[in-house]
Amino acid sequence: MADDAPRSNDSTIRNGNKSTGGWQHAAMADPNLFIIVAFCVVGLLVTFNLFFRFPSFAPSIEQIAQFLG
Repeated sequence: MADDAPRSNDSTIRNGNKSTGGWQHAAMADPNLFIIVAFCVVGLLVTFNLFFRFPSFAPSIEQIAQFLG
């Protein structure tokens, strides 16, 4: 039994594809992209909610930023 490199059956992954936007098209066609973008948007909205709900929290972030450099 020889150890061959695994082959992909996915049509978006091609060896030597030099067409414009090949990897971008593959990334946009990924169904998990919507989930990742939605998760990031929810996190951003929660962060803004905390900033506006607790205005005294902003100075502590500035202090943390100075501490971290």
